[in-house]
Amino acid sequence: MFFFFFGGVTQEVRNVLEKGFAVCPRCGCSSDLVEYDNVFRAFFIPLWRWSGDNPAIACETCGFLMPVSRTLQEASLKSFKLPPAASRRRQHHWTPTAPMILCWSCSSPVDPSFRFCPQCGSPQN
Repeated sequence: MFFFFFGGVTQEVRNVLEKGFAVCPRCGCSSDLVEYDNVFRAFFIPLWRWSGDNPAIACETCGFLMPVSRTLQEASLKSFKLPPAASRRRQHHWTPTAPMILCWSCSSPVDPSFRFCPQCGSPQN
């Protein structure tokens, strides 16, 4: 007897906190600061929903959603913050204000002195 299970946990945007808050690390477009819900689905039916712990950056263009811890929110997102003039128009060329690297596993900003990613725990070598 075989049984196949189709399900998993996904994230869905619940509320937009600030429009045009940051630059998407994946595609470079303007992205929003949002509150999100984690949703457990079984056979494509949402069974259980719980709130995400921290705000996240969500890009409408590419669908990228990156949760951000509150302790790293101010320090990490400074490198992705849009300049004031660029918030009105799309800008591809910008210079980060703090030296940050992106995690190879989850693409979240990581301080270069960290040996492990604070979001997913993967080693940063």
